[in-house]
Amino acid sequence: MRPCRMPHGSFNQRSCTESVHSEFQLRYPTIQRQPRFGVNTLSNLSARLATPEVMLSESSTALFVRASLAIQPGSQLRLTTGSFGLGAFAGTVVVSSSVPLSITATIADAGGNFDSVGPAVNSSALIVPFARGTSGAMDVTMFNAELTSTAAVITAVGADGQGVGSVQRVIPGLGTITENVDGLFPQPTFGAPRAISHLVIRTISNVFGSDKRVFVQATIDNFGSDTEGVVGAHFDPAIVTAIPTSSGTSSATVPFFVQGGDYATMVQLINTTATPGSATLTAIGLDGSPIGAANNPATVEIPANGAFSRGAQNLFNFPSTIVVGSISVQSTVSVVTTTALASVAQNGVVLIPTAEAPNTNFVFRTKAANPSLFTGFSFSNPGDSTAHLTIRNVPDDGSGVSLMSLTVAPLSSIRRNLAELLPEARTGGCIHISSDVPVVASAIEGKSDNSVLANLPAMHSQPDYVPPSPTRFLITGNVKHNGLPFTALNVSVTGTVNATVSTDAAGNFLFENVPQGNYTLRPQAAGFTFTPSSIAVTISSESNRGNNFAAALVTPTITVVQSASVQVGSPATDLFVVGSPLIPTSEIVFDGTPIPTTTLSLSVPVTVAGATGGTITVLQVQPALKATIPASAIAVARTTSFVLRNSGPGGDVSSAARTFVVGGPAPVLTSVTGVPNPLLIGNPGFTIFVNGTGFSQSTVVQVNGNSISTDFVSGVQLRAAVPPQFLADGGVLSLTAINPAPTVGPSNALTVPLFNPIPGLTSISPNSVAVRLDPNALPLPVTVKGFGFRQDAVVQIDGVDVPTEFHSTIELLASVPQAQLEVGRIIIVKVKNPAPTLGTSEAMPLSLFNLIPTVTSLDVSQLMYDATPRFKDDKPKFPAQIVIRGTNFAKSGGFYLYSTPCDADAGGFSGERISSTMLIGQINIACTGTYSIGAGNPQPGGGVSGILTFDVVPLTVPSNPVTIAVGAVDGLAPATIAKGSDSFTLTIVGSNFVPGVVVNFGTAVLFPTSVTSNTIVVTVPGYLVKRADIYPVSVTNPNVSGNSNRILFKVSEPN
Repeated sequence: MRPCRMPHGSFNQRSCTESVHSEFQLRYPTIQRQPRFGVNTLSNLSARLATPEVMLSESSTALFVRASLAIQPGSQLRLTTGSFGLGAFAGTVVVSSSVPLSITATIADAGGNFDSVGPAVNSSALIVPFARGTSGAMDVTMFNAELTSTAAVITAVGADGQGVGSVQRVIPGLGTITENVDGLFPQPTFGAPRAISHLVIRTISNVFGSDKRVFVQATIDNFGSDTEGVVGAHFDPAIVTAIPTSSGTSSATVPFFVQGGDYATMVQLINTTATPGSATLTAIGLDGSPIGAANNPATVEIPANGAFSRGAQNLFNFPSTIVVGSISVQSTVSVVTTTALASVAQNGVVLIPTAEAPNTNFVFRTKAANPSLFTGFSFSNPGDSTAHLTIRNVPDDGSGVSLMSLTVAPLSSIRRNLAELLPEARTGGCIHISSDVPVVASAIEGKSDNSVLANLPAMHSQPDYVPPSPTRFLITGNVKHNGLPFTALNVSVTGTVNATVSTDAAGNFLFENVPQGNYTLRPQAAGFTFTPSSIAVTISSESNRGNNFAAALVTPTITVVQSASVQVGSPATDLFVVGSPLIPTSEIVFDGTPIPTTTLSLSVPVTVAGATGGTITVLQVQPALKATIPASAIAVARTTSFVLRNSGPGGDVSSAARTFVVGGPAPVLTSVTGVPNPLLIGNPGFTIFVNGTGFSQSTVVQVNGNSISTDFVSGVQLRAAVPPQFLADGGVLSLTAINPAPTVGPSNALTVPLFNPIPGLTSISPNSVAVRLDPNALPLPVTVKGFGFRQDAVVQIDGVDVPTEFHSTIELLASVPQAQLEVGRIIIVKVKNPAPTLGTSEAMPLSLFNLIPTVTSLDVSQLMYDATPRFKDDKPKFPAQIVIRGTNFAKSGGFYLYSTPCDADAGGFSGERISSTMLIGQINIACTGTYSIGAGNPQPGGGVSGILTFDVVPLTVPSNPVTIAVGAVDGLAPATIAKGSDSFTLTIVGSNFVPGVVVNFGTAVLFPTSVTSNTIVVTVPGYLVKRADIYPVSVTNPNVSGNSNRILFKVSEPN
């Protein structure tokens, strides 16, 4: 088992195997003994259990710690100094394992700066690129993995290949030393400063002994090169990789560069040979084609043992845009290529080595999600076949969470943010990338504001590693506004499940644990539209990604302003604006400058449809904005404007401008004289005198907002001529006065009614019509003729306006609704001109006459009369219900005709009109014979219908009639009871009772509890005897024997 030794700073990660030494030194040379120095991530990307031994060695304190660990197959283990019980550590970490491991260390300081490195490579001759930049300061750390000491010569080399100076240092066995470059090679006190391009570190070996090898990494602070576009010192420390001189190559690729915007790239080529050479650098775009630039490709010369360093802008002369891509390097000699990527506005800087050889799998460590951090990936396909990538999110425990697919076209590249690729990757773990053809993958990480940039070394899984299958399905997407993330936006999903989530800082949204099914996605934000408005999604066997929406602001409109003017010199003034849409970012921009704006509710006048037609103005409470105009903005008289502006993440949009006047005061009107009384339409014009205050030589009187000829009389009076064109139509004249602009507006208004004339009425047609009894009848058209009719004049029927068509000044057409034509009478017809008017016309009558009714049939059941008295001196009679059918039954005032074949006890018909074709009533039957009945309508019009008859026949008594005994006990026991008694049992004695017989107690029907042929027992409920009265009692058999005679039951007052 061989050890993996890991000093900080290496970007070239190597797997720990039995034949490879790899080392991290967990020490930040410029910030010693800081407890937040970093995290080691040990990744077991194999199918075997790993049991590595981790050794921590610190030379300065002779600290030596060993620990044995267990890492499950496919999982990761994160170690800090706390994992070993240490509060701080500055030394070397050595990891020994029989199972291949991949290791990444993230080194951080107390200021929040960090960089990530992989295991370093040991060699007897190494190059440290970008030894100090122009303004930087470098610390070089060397580790001796041998038990005996090793001597190393550090040579500072200029860009011309000439040595600036050399020093020798002895590194103890298993020791670590750190040297400052400025301390090793101090600048001269006088003369030009010495420019150091790179360092060469060589070990001294005895010809009779084995080669001495060391591990070297370095840290550079305050990196900068003003002439090459990396302006100013960058405080974000960058770890510099020491590269064996044998690693030089004549062909290399810079995997990722950005030039323009907030980014600047600087390229360094170091000649590892003693022969001068040249190199051709070609900037390649994401589509695989050379980027259009004035000097692309660029050919440069590299001195023997020297270097070429140049900013990408100076090298290629790109256009003034953001350029993203890779750089191909072809040289005539072996060179080491390193790229510095720096933020222009912030302190972030990172050193990027050349790309690894293409591979079919890559693994990158990920951190727990943090909105202030980013992780960016570059995927390049150098081959001629399309690459199909499967990208998995794997937590530290090795379980599968989710995956997504990505296609990279031949000879092209793709750049993606982790939050865009896998927004669900929120916990620490790794991203596993597999491809069906070899590709190149690289990554950088840092803070989202570019104040920190860091390299993220690539790792690789072992051949026996099987990536885990996803355990859940997701729906992801992004919302942008003009290309910028739309954060905190609600996105809803409907379907098998319904849910709503908010977008994160990158504009991404994520629905987790989504079951299979069909769904619809919709973003929701007031004041925005989205393209597309919705997206249909199907989840079957994998997650659904790339559901992206573009947001656009709706242009706002202003509907109400209170008020649009202010007197010059006023103090700070509130401006109230009603408009739509109003959103949280809505603000008022006054005279080109945003002013403090708040949201509130405001009652504003709104015109709505009236219940009876036309429109009415009502007050409605609506959302509004209140903006305070500062006094300084209204100190000078002028006409300016303001807009309602809504903002989004990617910009803003404003309403049409509204005029705002900062002006002198308005006049005040108190009275007007000279107006004819009454003032009728058609007046030829007249002169008025307007009285008030605040008049000037240029004050103008206005009628309904229109200026008229005005003479200045004095500061308190104006004379004006009202021309006839304002007097043609009735209405209300609004008189105002306005001073010359700029002014806050017209004065208060004085109103003068302009009366329409009283119309005259000469005829109506028709003037006599029959009532309209059918509720579905059409309105009656009535032509009204006369004179003086105005547009919008209305006809009145009995003082009620009816729909009216204006034909001319002498003719109107009224439509009288059926509801006003149901009752015969004399209708009063008048005409009223629109207000203001002096009155209505004279009246004309419209005769509405009733029709003659007809009767067509009687609905009456077969009636039989039983003349048998029910008790002493009884004269039997009963009411019979009759339905009379016919036509033209008047709605009111109808009467009935009837005759009976017997005395006055019969007849007495009373009825109710149901409709114009039906009457329902009842008539008393007191004898047998023929009864006659008819109907009549009252005047005007009206008349009597024909007569219909019906017969009443004698009651036919069955051979065995049902009877109740009449005698001393009257067949009832008891025969009387006190009012308010409880329920009681009533026994009825009689004859011919049969099963199914019912008892008629008053109007109630009771069912017996016991029945024999001559006795009935029934329970009478207490509620039937609540009132003192006489109640008839009879029984009814279900057969032809019918009803019995009636016996009276008395409910008496209690004693």
